[in-house]
Amino acid sequence: MLPQSHSQQYQEFQQILQQLEQFVDRPTCDRAVLKSKILETQEFFHKQIKSLDIEALEAEMAYRSRSLQVEMDKQLRLLNMEVMFLQTARQLATSQHRLSQIKERLRTLGEYCGVMLSTE
Repeated sequence: MLPQSHSQQYQEFQQILQQLEQFVDRPTCDRAVLKSKILETQEFFHKQIKSLDIEALEAEMAYRSRSLQVEMDKQLRLLNMEVMFLQTARQLATSQHRLSQIKERLRTLGEYCGVMLSTE
């Protein structure tokens, strides 16, 4: 079972991801603001999620948490790269493709949070 303190952090992270996805869905998504929001999201993940005491969890839950945190960290790094590529995109089709990739990575991160929260 996931401790309440862990649940709260994952729920908050999931809300941040949903808000970010809504921001990306806006027709006038400012790329500089998007980059800033992505960096804030990464910072939240590193300060609030990665700092959770995994060792205090049951063995199976600790393993799952560790595995998902590694995957989330990878998705966040890839998300940051997608934003960098979006900033350099000059053609509309390329920008749309990058935005689509960004949304997909945000959904994936949200699903990872959902997996952790479903184990409560």
